[in-house]
Amino acid sequence: MAPAEHAFGPFAFDPHRRLLTRGGTPVEMGQRAADLLLALLEAKGQPVGKAELMDRVWPGLAVEDGNLAVQIAGLRKLLGQGPQGQDWIVTVPRLGYRLIPITPEPVPKTASTPLLAVMPFGKLGGKLGGDAEQDYFADGIVEDLIIALSRFRSFAVIARNSSFAYRDRRVSAGQAARELGVRYVLDGTVRHSGERFRISAHLIDVETEANLWAANFDGKVEDIFEVQDRITASVAAHVAPQIEHAEIERSRRKPPGSLAAYDYYLRALQMHNTYAEADNREALIFLEKAIALAPDFGPALASAAYGYEHRVTMGWPPASADDRAKARQFARAAIAAAPDDALVLARAGFIMLAIDRDYDLGLQTILRAAQINPNNVTVLFVTGVGHIWAGDLHTALETFRRVVALSPGQTSGAMGGMSHVLICMGRYEEALDWARKSLAENPRFDVMHWLVTSSLGHLGRHDEAALALAALQNLSPGTTIAKIHQSNQGKYPERWDIIVEGLRLAGMPEGSVTL
Repeated sequence: MAPAEHAFGPFAFDPHRRLLTRGGTPVEMGQRAADLLLALLEAKGQPVGKAELMDRVWPGLAVEDGNLAVQIAGLRKLLGQGPQGQDWIVTVPRLGYRLIPITPEPVPKTASTPLLAVMPFGKLGGKLGGDAEQDYFADGIVEDLIIALSRFRSFAVIARNSSFAYRDRRVSAGQAARELGVRYVLDGTVRHSGERFRISAHLIDVETEANLWAANFDGKVEDIFEVQDRITASVAAHVAPQIEHAEIERSRRKPPGSLAAYDYYLRALQMHNTYAEADNREALIFLEKAIALAPDFGPALASAAYGYEHRVTMGWPPASADDRAKARQFARAAIAAAPDDALVLARAGFIMLAIDRDYDLGLQTILRAAQINPNNVTVLFVTGVGHIWAGDLHTALETFRRVVALSPGQTSGAMGGMSHVLICMGRYEEALDWARKSLAENPRFDVMHWLVTSSLGHLGRHDEAALALAALQNLSPGTTIAKIHQSNQGKYPERWDIIVEGLRLAGMPEGSVTL
């Protein structure tokens, strides 16, 4: 039988997986910190002697007392202060340390966070290059992946020491998943031949036994570290959307009466991704339901802010009495609820750009999001858009190129972003090519029609421009230059002026500004 979960204050600690969560969100911690915390929790508020703690954390090893003091200090910092401003771990003179037991705080039910285990990659074909240090290449890949994937907040990654318990065991992915209590397993192998190697990785949904994603990566032994970084970025960028898609499909199979806040959020995400007016309106209904059930659910708040912002910037009919105010309200609440969630920060930062017109703070907020999680393709896409609105065009172009290189097929927005930048640079043929590629992937996104039509207008291809404009008006009747220009300005208005000028050359009606 698996050990029972320990709960204290806003924390819960699963001793089997060595997983600490705060309010349902995983907290990263090392193996020794986990061993120390478990020893204190098992004492149920009673003091634990230093000698006993040393034996639990460093079994069979002779270490100095100072090491225990360092671990205690680190664990105190990790846990922060309790509700009365006290440390969770207190020193008991001449006895040792004890953990203050406090009744757990209620946590809003947003549904269980899906768990992922990154298993040790099997090494086939012997050591890499005959160098003992290179034999750890596979372990290094897995450790990097655990760190990179832990930056995503839509799922939790179990600790390294839990998954590495299987390093020398031959068990199936299903058995390991059952023992670890996870829903998804990322597994792989490393094959070596001469001076070359191949990494094979695959993601498994253990519940359905479906292989969600698989890929091979080739490289030379001499380029190990460069290839390791590339593999980490690519796998992280692919795995996160696949888990999100699987969770959406799982939510869709649930009967409507059983939906929790997390399920409403997942259903809204699927609709958000089409960038279509009708889907946007329905997504907002789901998000409002999610927020009603869990008012501090950061991702739902940020998505709602993003949805209401789209009503404004796309010139769509309002979905509330004041869509601008709604976008501001939800963006601020999202940052307060999840200040370290990269996706939340990216979306809230864009609200600052598009709604508040605070270009410097908005861009800085988006850039902070990209620093927190540089492998989230949605965050990178928003970063590129942020640079169009308030930053550097060349950086925007490179960011969009990275999204296209990393993303597992959902690149319509990034290709459209490249088109916008190329129009600003006067490279209209290239802009048209990328806009058409984007439109082929998502024909329901108004902005892609704007870019195709504007490119054709600048190129003087009037017959094609007229057809493109007709397709846009059929998708979004009543679209005018005034509507587009009114809500899309940015720190450098000329970057939108050139788009509008192309639309004017294509024959789009001027319209009038709504006050």
